[in-house]
Amino acid sequence: MKKTSINLKLYLCFSFLVLLVTFSILILNSTVLEGFYQRFKEKDLVKVYNSINNIYKNYSGENGEVELEKIETNQNMDIVIKDGGRITVYSTSKDFSNNLWISRDYVSLNFDYINDKLSDTSSYFTALISDNRIHSEFVALFGKLNNGYTVFIRTPIESIKESVSVTNSFLLIVGMFSIIVATI
Repeated sequence: MKKTSINLKLYLCFSFLVLLVTFSILILNSTVLEGFYQRFKEKDLVKVYNSINNIYKNYSGENGEVELEKIETNQNMDIVIKDGGRITVYSTSKDFSNNLWISRDYVSLNFDYINDKLSDTSSYFTALISDNRIHSEFVALFGKLNNGYTVFIRTPIESIKESVSVTNSFLLIVGMFSIIVATI
């Protein structure tokens, strides 16, 4: 009789701890991870902005375009560079570039503009933006390069929302599986 009671107590204690840890991680994942990801992506945008400045300083012609393609592919970012006016010097997508006009003081896109300005310097600013045309949110950087060109860089944040959802589902399954295994 005592053996069953000790086993039951251990099972209940283990189940409680598994549920406590699982739900604590779910709550933290749902509340903290998205903000952390946005700050991480904002830092990535600034690094890419600095890299683009270096590309225009150190490369020319096709070599510069290859370096820009590497950045856009490896970082999963859309990039549009204009000559300071309306002529597109580089773009990841012609359709995207045609819908875009950049100036330091005014941004005209098919966005409901800027949801939240994250940071602002004399060379660039970063913001959360929405594109209602494709129903997506982005972390974006708008700026002026050292050579006078204007740049717009954006990266989607939808992937983190999807990742949080997948991770939460996985945690629930693992937590329930652990409790079931403990009964054996």
